[in-house]
Amino acid sequence: MKNKILQWQLKRLAHEFSQIHEPPFIIIGMHRSGTSAVTRILRAAGGHFGYYIDPNSEAFVFLRFNHNFLGYSACSWDVIPEDFNSHSLTEKTRAVLCLLSNRHLLWSDFFQNIGKESIEITPKMVEWRLLTLTRNVLDSYKKYKISGNTVPFWGWKDPRTTLTLPLWLRLFPNARVIHVIRNGIDASLSLWRRSKISREGAPHCLELNYCFRLWEKYVNEGIKWQTILGDRYIEIYYEDLLNDTLPCLNKLLSFVAVSSSNAESLSKLVKKGHVRTQTTEEERDLNKYASHSHVFRHLGYDKAL
Repeated sequence: MKNKILQWQLKRLAHEFSQIHEPPFIIIGMHRSGTSAVTRILRAAGGHFGYYIDPNSEAFVFLRFNHNFLGYSACSWDVIPEDFNSHSLTEKTRAVLCLLSNRHLLWSDFFQNIGKESIEITPKMVEWRLLTLTRNVLDSYKKYKISGNTVPFWGWKDPRTTLTLPLWLRLFPNARVIHVIRNGIDASLSLWRRSKISREGAPHCLELNYCFRLWEKYVNEGIKWQTILGDRYIEIYYEDLLNDTLPCLNKLLSFVAVSSSNAESLSKLVKKGHVRTQTTEEERDLNKYASHSHVFRHLGYDKAL
């Protein structure tokens, strides 16, 4: 009975939010796959991706929610159990309560002072506090209504959303999803190198093959939405963004209903990546490991080996 009540409240909240603004554009994808580059372009195109954001254009309010949601499934962005089921999040009482009891943050933190420049918060300014499961009433949500403002579209980016998307789609059932995909070898190498420097994701991500298996899990979670969402889902390949920039940008801008006349100017935001060269035995071993991956071959990346 309790779960039915929570599901009813979640449905009611989805209706409330649908009265406030158009559905969001949700950017998903594996870490180090180009989600930041895509978000940077969409922000320059006029999209609102949060008021309090970090240097990677990730809104802190969504980072906090996703951090908790994954915790309720006994996992994290870098440790995903074999039996992880993203759809089970919609039935987890603590996850739904977290969303319902802190729903006011979605507007107060995300749309604060709409129309002003977003505040980019440096890592030193971050205060990682878990969301509290207290009762809050959304009696002032209309204060954050942005319909009629000059924001053409809104959304958020956090790679963790790739794993928590089913719960967010309960809240925003008409959301549109942009899945950014990058060659699994390049994404793994990038994550591996970052982990060695920053220790983020350590000790797991200090192993190249582990980084690749993480890429497989994220990509598999993401591509399944193509069938489910239909024309509300697109895939943006990082390689296309770098090497076939204008057609890729036209595809992206068309999806968010922004004039393609902006593609030329927005293309200047695309930072060309470095060509990968094999320099270590570990990297050569990763190529062999990747060649046996079903999703790697399915996406055609094996042809580049």
